[in-house]
Amino acid sequence: MKRYRAWIREYLCLVHDPARAREIAVAAMGEAAPVRASVVDLVNVALEELVRAGLELPGFSTLDRMAASIRTRVEGEICAGIAEGVGQARDRLAGLLVVPDGERRSPFDQSRSRVGGRHGRGSGSTASASTWSTASATPPDGWKA
Repeated sequence: MKRYRAWIREYLCLVHDPARAREIAVAAMGEAAPVRASVVDLVNVALEELVRAGLELPGFSTLDRMAASIRTRVEGEICAGIAEGVGQARDRLAGLLVVPDGERRSPFDQSRSRVGGRHGRGSGSTASASTWSTASATPPDGWKA
């Protein structure tokens, strides 16, 4: 059986180097992960790079585990970045949910009706929604608009 593997590798001009294959796959997946949402897409990116490098492909389960691990790590980094950004505006966001004295609706509820009803559709005034959104939704210092 080993003889056949060697013949197939020679015929297809493939190199058997599992460590290098894993290294290339991890690098390719890590680079693609921020813009690719699916584990399957990450596996495809790794396969393309491995074929381009002329390496024997690792098993699918190996690539699948690597992609899932990288996807989880990148999603955690993205969520941490969002949480950090929201942390700066947490008080303003919480204030949208508080009903002021003498009022019946919170600022958040009022903003939803200005946009066009409960589900964002309807005949709400677009001009007032636009005015409200630019006046009250200015990003805090340091945020990119």
